[in-house]
Amino acid sequence: MKRIHNRTGFLVFLTGIALAASGCDQPDEADAANAAAPVDAEETRSLGPPNPYLKNLPELEQTRFDESAQWQQELRQLQATDWEQAEAFRGHVAERERQWDEKISEYVFTNLVGQTIPLVPMEGRPYNVDDLRIEGRRPMPFNHLILTGTATLTEDLIEPDRDDPAPPAFTLRGPPIIGAGDFLDHRGQALTLFVQAADLDGNKIPGIKARLTSTGTAQREELVTGKTFELQMSVDRSDVARLHSFGQFVEITRAEFDAR
Repeated sequence: MKRIHNRTGFLVFLTGIALAASGCDQPDEADAANAAAPVDAEETRSLGPPNPYLKNLPELEQTRFDESAQWQQELRQLQATDWEQAEAFRGHVAERERQWDEKISEYVFTNLVGQTIPLVPMEGRPYNVDDLRIEGRRPMPFNHLILTGTATLTEDLIEPDRDDPAPPAFTLRGPPIIGAGDFLDHRGQALTLFVQAADLDGNKIPGIKARLTSTGTAQREELVTGKTFELQMSVDRSDVARLHSFGQFVEITRAEFDAR
């Protein structure tokens, strides 16, 4: 019965749009209130306990996706019965999506920008990595979560000595990189870390993986101790919706990243 009631309200709203378009009087205050009801309901909705790092962002994204699925179902039903009303309803859905973009973008900018996110690096790598930071700027629509960080080399990556019986694990022999292909590009200028989300207990969350990548330089630079790489990654909003129990990112190998 609830779905029938919701759809009836949608049709009343759409009928008001059609009447206005034909030159009739503007919809009354009750019609306007019905059109604005989803926004008001969401603003007064009680959110659950916040995540230590992402606060209520995962719950907001999940609510966005649940609502979008409902509206898309309503749209398909209208397309099967009344194409004109379906087109009017499509515009209403687009406006609602725009409102969600603004709402979540504002939430990220106000509550999350600058928040640090733990990153656990792999052992035995020739670099250290700082914790990540959440980035954001107005009035950009929120399509994905952007995080940045810095990696610093802790040892030189040099050409190996042919006479050395035990060369270092990560070395250079001109291009390409020898022994470091898991995290350096063929020119040795762009660093890529492969990471996976984990929950508050340290358990990896299946399917939520990302590349944490630096921007390569035009000229080749010496890869010596102390060289830094500015890193950036993004997490799609569909993955953000699954991070209710998020606790950290952990570095994984390229093979683990590629595995499905």
